[in-house]
Amino acid sequence: MKREFCRKLTFVVSCSILVFSILGVMLVFATASEGNHKYVTVNGKDYEYFADIKEGYKSLRAGTYIGLTKGSPQAGLMAALPRVYDSNGYLYASAKEWEYSGPKTVGMNVPIFAEHNGSYYSHGKVKIYNGNGYNTYYTYKSPIMTLRDGRKPLSLYITTEHIDDSGYEVNSNGETYGSGSKEAILGVAPDLIKARGVDGTLGYVRSEDIEPEAAENPEEAVKMMERQKSDDVKIVPLYKVDGKTIIGEFKLETISEKDIIKIEEK
Repeated sequence: MKREFCRKLTFVVSCSILVFSILGVMLVFATASEGNHKYVTVNGKDYEYFADIKEGYKSLRAGTYIGLTKGSPQAGLMAALPRVYDSNGYLYASAKEWEYSGPKTVGMNVPIFAEHNGSYYSHGKVKIYNGNGYNTYYTYKSPIMTLRDGRKPLSLYITTEHIDDSGYEVNSNGETYGSGSKEAILGVAPDLIKARGVDGTLGYVRSEDIEPEAAENPEEAVKMMERQKSDDVKIVPLYKVDGKTIIGEFKLETISEKDIIKIEEK
């Protein structure tokens, strides 16, 4: 029987108090919301995955969920990489490493946080073991939520996801650049991903600098998780669009185990 994991999670969509419809954009006074869910069958097992955004303490919690709906759990069977973007498509935060599932994990929501004033959405990636390596999938974008002065978000903008399948722009050095969110549509990240630096400076990070090492099988995933238990952050350069001139720094975040919401098989 299909397991309805999402109904068990405390972060699932809260009731709205007031809704306005303006030019196709829905403004909702709410505390959490999810993007559309995706479903896939891999190696005889059924999965569900999505991105969500919700209130945190003086922050917004941007989560990426991956879970089984049919099949048995296994250590390293699936993984999540949360990312949060601002409403202009600039990468605000990304996890330093892939978070892999444990031996009894049937569902997990892995978060990254936005802590500065602005409007943000969650848009993550997941991996699922296919018996001979991992398939990578992209969530839909979550709705956009706004944070002001560290207070609880005042609004949640729910829009129909715009599919922009135009290619990336190319700089004078022949390198592609643009928003990392378009990777989900084009199937490949640009050489330079537009990002917001630690001090708010707008620039670009190299996709190779922010893409974490990935396991090739569940056994390797378990070993990687044992090595990765560190609070260290990773700092990478922030460039101008030429990909050469350094104008700042971008920080890749370590995921705290206490922030992950997991569903374990009993």
